[in-house]
This record gives sequence, C-alpha cells and structure tokens, in this order.
Amino acid sequence: MMKLIAFCLLWLASFSSQAFESGSITRVSDAVLRIEGVLTPAVSRRFYELIDDKVKLIQISSEGGVTESGLEIAEEIQRRSLDIEIEDFCASSCANYLFIAGNRKFIKSGAIIGWHGGHSFTPFRPGLDSQVRLEEKKIILQREQLLYAKAGVSVDLIVYSGILTVGALKEGLVRRDYTLWCPSVAELERLGVKNIVSSGSWGGSREIEERLNALGYLGQSVYVGKAYSYIPEAFLIEKR
Repeated sequence: MMKLIAFCLLWLASFSSQAFESGSITRVSDAVLRIEGVLTPAVSRRFYELIDDKVKLIQISSEGGVTESGLEIAEEIQRRSLDIEIEDFCASSCANYLFIAGNRKFIKSGAIIGWHGGHSFTPFRPGLDSQVRLEEKKIILQREQLLYAKAGVSVDLIVYSGILTVGALKEGLVRRDYTLWCPSVAELERLGVKNIVSSGSWGGSREIEERLNALGYLGQSVYVGKAYSYIPEAFLIEKR
C-alpha cells in the first residue's frame, strides 16, 4: 500500500519538474482551447472561465495532475460533447478523464497516451485516512465511475493499468514494474473507448520510452501488451 502511495507521488513530482513547470490553458481560436501541462485547480478554474458554446475542440498535452481538477474538466468536456486532440502526451488524470470524456478523440502521429491506475483501482485505507478523506475518495470514485458509464467505457481500463504499474511485479504477473500502460487502439476499443481517430499504432515499448525521453520524461518504463490475457480473474476481482 505504501508503495502505491509513494509511486503516485513520485510520478507526478517527476513529471511536473521536467517538461512542464505548471499547467496552462489558452484560447487558440473561437472554436479551440489548448490545455498544456499539469492539471491543477487553477487550470480547471481557467477552463470554466474560457469555455463557451463556440468551443468545439480541446487540444491537450498533459502529464496529468490533480484528480479532482481532471474530473472537473472532463465532466464539462463530456457534457458538451467536445472533441479532443492529443498532441504529444496524455497520461494519468489526462488519460483517465479528459481522453475518456472526449467525443471524437484525435491522436496525432507519435502522441503517447498512458494509464497507471486511478480510484477504481486504488484501495481505501480506513486505518490511515481520516473519515473526511474517506468520504472525499468515495465521491471521487463515484464521479470517476459515472464518467466511464456515460462514455460506455469499462473501468477495467483503470484496474488493469493499476495492476500493471503497481501490483503486477509483486504478484509475479510480470517481470518488472512499469510506470505506464499504453494500450493499443484495438485494446482501448475492446474496453469500450469509442471514436478514436488515430494515424495508426504508436509503437512498441522501447519506441515509446525513447519518445518520452525526448519529451523530457526520463526513466519511464512502458508496457504495451494485452493486460487481460494473463491477469488472473480472481486477482482482478480482488483489486476492484
């Protein structure tokens, strides 16, 4: 459990200190907003200040960020049926929420989309969390699952990625720990993700890791295989 907490903190810390110091949102044109960098309450507030009925497309390049901020933006993207365009990178809260919420999901050539768990995977900690925090987590979990239900996407996407990046090595399911699961378009579609417009495969693990290094995200390890093909069903049920 402590490994999971430490991993999540290190993940965001390593990204926020590398390619982007802080998140930003700008209006590219009447119809386009661009979100870049870490998703924070300030980015979420600015998003709601800028969003209007003229906006049709959200361009995104984000390593993730604060769960609640990602959810707030994603819920409005979903409510307005906005299209999204992943420019180079979308991971963590960006992948969990913004990517899932988009109507049509345009993925530029060479772009990387990666998952590493979420509230549908992370267990509650009654002995460590305060009662207030436990209630907050339950609300976040409900919002996360509602977002996925409205999109018609299985939360197994989050569960699988959490297993692969946190619990798989410990359970002997894989030979190493991964920091990202980058499933193929076919795998995403199998889990219910719709309207993906992509130029094709985003490559193997080594190719993606090299692109991450080039973007400034150093030392990341990526898994691109099919998670469900070897994760025992009993283990999956236990982690839900």
